[in-house]
Amino acid sequence: MGTLPTALTKRPHPAEHDLAGVIVDANGSSFSNGDEVIGYIPITLQFSSRQGALAQYATLPVDNVVLKPAKLSWEEAAGLPLAAQTAVQSLRMGGYDPTRWLSLNPTSTSTPTPSNQETILINGGSTAIGIYAIQLAKAMSLHDKFLDYTARPLAEQLSDDPPEPRFGMILDAAGTSDTALYTNSATYVKKGGAYVTTGPYPDKSGLMCLLGRWAGVVLRPSFLGGTPTTWKIIHVVNIKEDMKMLCTLIERGALRPYVDSTYEFGSALDAYERIMTGRATGKVIVKVE
Repeated sequence: MGTLPTALTKRPHPAEHDLAGVIVDANGSSFSNGDEVIGYIPITLQFSSRQGALAQYATLPVDNVVLKPAKLSWEEAAGLPLAAQTAVQSLRMGGYDPTRWLSLNPTSTSTPTPSNQETILINGGSTAIGIYAIQLAKAMSLHDKFLDYTARPLAEQLSDDPPEPRFGMILDAAGTSDTALYTNSATYVKKGGAYVTTGPYPDKSGLMCLLGRWAGVVLRPSFLGGTPTTWKIIHVVNIKEDMKMLCTLIERGALRPYVDSTYEFGSALDAYERIMTGRATGKVIVKVE
């Protein structure tokens, strides 16, 4: 919220995007008053409606709401829409579409089921997005391997000991500001593979320096020494069919939300402090009552 200048986003900026709650006015939709639902408020809707999820009431289009999976607590359900949809759409952007590979879309037959020898790399596996992405990858029978980023930088580990076969894609769920994982990726990502990131997020060098550093490596063509791996940044959008798929996986027991911590509404600033530590495992939830 502190990154965008006031010229681009009016203050106060409505906070947060995903929610769980009870419908109080179905307004003639397919839902009924009293239905327990989860919903997603994308940035575009925030700007146009001046609403955020960190509030007692919100008005959402019917396509941004689905019934809450019965087996989830309110806290678990509230953290599902944004992070889980980001994981799905990031994997899809890298060529691994859970909707097709999990046979939840019976009309789509263009993508084969992967073998368990096929691998992808998910950086930031303890983030909310990373946790969902790992579970989706396992559900698609993709091979997984644990790498300890605290031992040595991942780019060094992978360059010294490339996987065989090489990764089909890298999902940088941590949005790392370091370019090394991308610039060295030709060593450990197969030809035609992609590097999909949720960031990069600002570091101590500042936003403009960060953007300049990444632009320098992403825009450099391969014939001038640039990285051949395709670089992509995810911009999540609300897709109701994705949310239905995720809820189906949860009901089947193939997907599970992880909640790092829960805060009362009056302690919302403490929730942000927890997020800013960069050590949260799963979602940080604020209860609005």
